[in-house]
Amino acid sequence: MKRTFLLEFMQLLLIAMIFVSAFVAYSFMPAMMATHWNIAGEADGFMPKAYALFLIPVIIVVLYLLLWVVPKIDPLKKNIQGFRREYDIFRTVFIFFMVYLYLLSIFWNLGKRFDFVVMLVPGFSLLFYFCGFLISKAKRNYLIGIRLPWTLASDEVWNKTHKLGGKLFRLYALVLLLGIIFPDFFLWIFFVPLILILVWSVLYSYFEFKKIEEKEKKKK
Repeated sequence: MKRTFLLEFMQLLLIAMIFVSAFVAYSFMPAMMATHWNIAGEADGFMPKAYALFLIPVIIVVLYLLLWVVPKIDPLKKNIQGFRREYDIFRTVFIFFMVYLYLLSIFWNLGKRFDFVVMLVPGFSLLFYFCGFLISKAKRNYLIGIRLPWTLASDEVWNKTHKLGGKLFRLYALVLLLGIIFPDFFLWIFFVPLILILVWSVLYSYFEFKKIEEKEKKKK
């Protein structure tokens, strides 16, 4: 209970920090702020500073509320309590990731120049590592994890798929760090392994489910 309170406090502190940053930075920002960067790290999208500074903080609040309500509305919410600690840790990391992206944009618009893609890599790596951490502990539910017909139909298939998925996502997080060394290939480094993990998870869960079906047929 104490740990949950501390994580909630950290999340609210991060949200408060981002709003304070928005108000403090307002007078230092250009009238039109860069809000989007292409794969080469060049700014190619701009918004008036009033929107640019406060849009992401508002989005973060909405996401915080959505992530807060998920364990309360899932039909299998009792199962979520079985990995609630890991879920709360992931929520905290996710909000930290969003704040990190926001601060990068603030520094860029203050005139600090850096390779935006390279700076994104450690953030994505951290996020996906804790995604794998969460997945590996997730119990069967309808809103969190690798939700497929075969995983939702069987606790055994769910547990096997998520144990494998958790390992793959943690490995993927480490692979993403190659983007720091090879920023020109970051799109390939990001999407190719991710697609392979998703395809492998679908196929693995399906064949595990079929194995169980075959066993049940033989028993009959």
